[in-house]
Amino acid sequence: MKTNRIYTLLILLTGVMVLNSSCRKWMDVRTDPNNPSDEQMTLELVLPSAEYNISYVVGNRYAEIGGFLSQYWTQLPSATQYYDYDRYSFDATDADREWSQLYAGSLKDLSFIVAKGATTGDSNYVAVAKILQAYTYQLISDVHGDIPFTEALMAQGGTIAPHYDAQSVVYDGCENLLNEAMDWMSPESAKHPGADDVIFGGDMAMWIKFANTLKLKLAMRQSGIRPANAAAIMATLSTADFLESGEMAEIHFFDVTGNKNPLYASIQGIGVDNNVASKAIADTLNGWADPRAIAFFDESSFGAAGINGTVQGIAAYNPGAYPSNSPRSTLSSQILGPTVPVIFMSAWESNFLQAEAKAQGWLTGASTAQEDYEEAIVSNMEYYGFDTTGLSLFAAAPYAWEANLADQLKQIGVQKWVAFCGNQNIESWIEWRRTGYPVLEPSKASTLPLGLFPARIPYPSGEETANPNFPGQKPITEKMWWDL
Repeated sequence: MKTNRIYTLLILLTGVMVLNSSCRKWMDVRTDPNNPSDEQMTLELVLPSAEYNISYVVGNRYAEIGGFLSQYWTQLPSATQYYDYDRYSFDATDADREWSQLYAGSLKDLSFIVAKGATTGDSNYVAVAKILQAYTYQLISDVHGDIPFTEALMAQGGTIAPHYDAQSVVYDGCENLLNEAMDWMSPESAKHPGADDVIFGGDMAMWIKFANTLKLKLAMRQSGIRPANAAAIMATLSTADFLESGEMAEIHFFDVTGNKNPLYASIQGIGVDNNVASKAIADTLNGWADPRAIAFFDESSFGAAGINGTVQGIAAYNPGAYPSNSPRSTLSSQILGPTVPVIFMSAWESNFLQAEAKAQGWLTGASTAQEDYEEAIVSNMEYYGFDTTGLSLFAAAPYAWEANLADQLKQIGVQKWVAFCGNQNIESWIEWRRTGYPVLEPSKASTLPLGLFPARIPYPSGEETANPNFPGQKPITEKMWWDL
């Protein structure tokens, strides 16, 4: 993402990037600021609003929840801020703001872009909006389960209490959105987003790659429960382009008030970071002597053996048993910093997905499963500044490609978990639920029955009280449709 493009947007976005609301154009005093007309709302202003709102969810609350449930982070022993995360004690208030940001913010904005772009002939805007709709609906569904989809965002038409659709319906709908996006795509057209697209800068070739990779993710996630559907999707992708090394669907931030990384800004407001390295990830990185340890955690907080990991949930389980001055490692500036990007989808995620699909024989292409697997690890390391040239990474365990399929799938799952550390936390938790790798022990502070983990986040309290078609809360241990 080019610096000058983002700084150009800083002025445009001042005053319009308000959480849980659509982006509004400057209006004169004769206009009701609470009810802007379609003419007063432009695609150029609404698109970055939608993109940023998604990043505020993925890069803040979802990053924290995913960080704890993936066992990258645990509670600083001397604090109590995240006790509930370590206790697996989630309630309906944990998703109120994020649900609103995604539905009333991003998805509403994207729906506007689709409708207006279709009437003005801005087909590439429509394509981009549909791709982001697919990304967002899948994300919400993978966090909560069944969600409003077919009747969502229809309040103006009189549907103020949308029914909830099954996850399978949401997945089919997301696939349709991606197919429709390709139908609207016109890369050769002079009419397309530019600097207002803060993900790819209007590069439609990159949006096509992003859409194809999202489609592959849809297929892989349902491959266990609906293998025929997954195979049908992947059959259309055998010659498709996917995100490659260095190609990232991400939003960059700057050390400027109002444009800092959302998690950093949130923690900066508190004045202290209460996240420390979990023993699960610390033991793995230390045991591998993995160079990424200093990218994920602050090297100055390391001990003689490497990262000082804290047992997951020990602070909430028995604070007195873990002295506040015990050695513990904190997050690095490459994970928690004002300019850290929020990643929607990474090159390494793309390669891991391809590796798994090819290992299973579901996807074909110029590269092999082993090559995709190795490229995923190299891509992740190089993103954090490590020069892998000449390294014999793949000559021995734990990186060397395994000989049989079962070990290959386990290896892909574990390596993906490591690569996602701190940068794709919520995606890591979702994929961990699907693959079961690595094998983790529940938090010491868990309030759930023995051996169980959270499998979903409760629906927001606003749905409980305001939607008469709300289907009711489900136990957080009840697995998702695709989670076998």
